[in-house]
Amino acid sequence: MAKGEAEAVRGAEVEDVHRVPGQAEPLGEALDDAGQPLEGVREAVQDHTEAAVRALLRGAEPSAAALRGLTGAPRAAPAARELAWDGAAVTAASRRFGPLGVRLAAQLAEAAADLLTDPMIGRLKEREADDCVMLFLPAHPHRRWCSAGCCGNRARVAHYYRRHGKPADGEG
Repeated sequence: MAKGEAEAVRGAEVEDVHRVPGQAEPLGEALDDAGQPLEGVREAVQDHTEAAVRALLRGAEPSAAALRGLTGAPRAAPAARELAWDGAAVTAASRRFGPLGVRLAAQLAEAAADLLTDPMIGRLKEREADDCVMLFLPAHPHRRWCSAGCCGNRARVAHYYRRHGKPADGEG
């Protein structure tokens, strides 16, 4: 990941993760073509992705079920190049076909495949804050958390109290 891309990821709004591109409502409120909630689609792909990433973090082989799930999702919504005339030239855009939920699962699974096959996946780390489940790509090999203001501060405060004990009631 280039430095500019990393900055863009850090600056992204967390709630954007829960939005379907081109739709205003959060994913939990969005419905597919049949009126079914799309949140389950995200959760299914997320479960397979998490299983594969956790295995890689342990240095183990991802489960066949996780890899099959991530491979099967894009197959269910085939992509084709759609040609159009823009008034000056022929343009081509890749479009997925099928119900909205299936197309969404395919896009999420392809993003997961990009993550899992990226050479940088070996540098992925878990945050050291006890109460955090997020992962990050460190900018420096000794970095132990994604944000000094969030997890870093909590980890440093917890480390301080382990060494010095908690302050008595009424103290700073």
